[in-house]
This record gives sequence, C-alpha cells and structure tokens, in this order.
Amino acid sequence: MNYNKTKTLLKLSNNRLKQAQQKKSAILKTARKEIATLIENNKLESARIKCELIIREDYTIEALELLELYTDTLLARFGLLEQMRYCDPASIFILSLANASKSRNP
Repeated sequence: MNYNKTKTLLKLSNNRLKQAQQKKSAILKTARKEIATLIENNKLESARIKCELIIREDYTIEALELLELYTDTLLARFGLLEQMRYCDPASIFILSLANASKSRNP
C-alpha cells in the first residue's frame, strides 16, 4: 500500500466533498427562492415538487458531510495506520465507505 498516494487522495477527496457541498447548497438556496415565488404566484403543486427536491438534496448534503467527517478521521489516524501491521475494524469501515462512495460522489 502506497501511504503517500493514499494520503494525498484522501485530502483531494476531502476537498472535492467540500466543493460538492458548497455547490449543492448554492443550488438549494436559489431553489428556495424559486419556491417562495411559486407560492406567491399560487402554484402550490409546483412548489411542493420543488420542496421534495430540496429535501432529497438536503439528505445528499448530509451524506457528503458524513463522508467528509470519515475522511477527516482517516487522515487523523493515518500516522497510526502506517505503523500498524493490520488495520482496525473502524478504519476498515471508513475505507470501505470511501471506496463504495467514490463512484457515486459528484
């Protein structure tokens, strides 16, 4: 296992997660304003559909925040991981999550 490459990739993925969160938050901010105008124009069904989209995206942002916390934890434990012969179960769990989510991460 190349520890330097892995550590660099974790830092990069952490930055990408932050950027994705900021991008989605900005989109949601404008969507909330659109919902307000839809409600003012008495287009409640369209506002309800947009609201469902916002709720779904909020869950996505929370998942991105969780992944960011996991990568931060892994980076903090990285010095220990280099010295250990075997990985502890918590770190294996975090690595598995990061690996599974890399294809789904925007």
